[in-house]
Amino acid sequence: MVNLKYYDVFVRVYERMNMSLVAEELFLSQPAVSRIIRELEEHYSSRFFLRHSGRLYRTAGGERFYGYAKELIACEERLKFAMEDQKVRRKVVLGVSPTIANYYLPSVLRSYYEMGGDLDVCLFSGPHRMIEEQLLDSRMDIALVEGQISFWELTAQTLLEDELILVSGSAFWEELQKEPFLLLVRNIGGFERHQFEQAFRNAELEYNIRGEFVDVESIKRYAQCGFGVGLVPRGTLCPNDDLKELKIPGLNLTAQFSLIHHRNKFLFPELLELVNHIRKSMGNTAAATNT
Repeated sequence: MVNLKYYDVFVRVYERMNMSLVAEELFLSQPAVSRIIRELEEHYSSRFFLRHSGRLYRTAGGERFYGYAKELIACEERLKFAMEDQKVRRKVVLGVSPTIANYYLPSVLRSYYEMGGDLDVCLFSGPHRMIEEQLLDSRMDIALVEGQISFWELTAQTLLEDELILVSGSAFWEELQKEPFLLLVRNIGGFERHQFEQAFRNAELEYNIRGEFVDVESIKRYAQCGFGVGLVPRGTLCPNDDLKELKIPGLNLTAQFSLIHHRNKFLFPELLELVNHIRKSMGNTAAATNT
């Protein structure tokens, strides 16, 4: 009979790829660990590991089962907290891309706690791909990212579309309006890159990429120094940036921000409350940033 302890054994074997080590950690015998894995495979009619010359190899079935097993273990932990009615805040891990983390999220979280939010939100800011991978194996609960998702196991809800604008330092304004533009852009992936390439072609504007950056702040700094024209979301501009907007008729570009999570993620009531607060607040945050 399969029980929750079996999933913990499977996750440990999957992550360590060493049944002897897992047996020592759990104070079990190695045959007992092997039996648990075998019973799980029989129960789900799938092979999770291949054994060859004394070594383990993951199968496609094992890779898929891993994410579900991690989520089952996480759900069981949340259930224990709920049933014990502990006063300790539940922790959730919120992944967030750098631009959202720097410019949009701080005031959203501040208002969440001012309204009495029940969750202890732990932030992880990193590249889009890393965030997606951590969502897939349940190391992260939900995430706020830019652009499009790469895995069918994840689902996305659009939170905000902020206008992308061209900016440059006021001291270099006339010089940087000349074509071809020396562009400073973010290397966040295909959606934004494809969008501005297509828009510039349609407007018959010539440009050369002068710099690619992970964060918006670097783009603004180099634009202030006359290194090129920065392409940034409008919500990232601050009154003291000393940047001027280069307006080009017909050049309409947007940055898309989305909330993503695993399709099988259980949004328990407190987490759903946080999600709804983020969804309602993001648009107001972008507007406030521009005033």
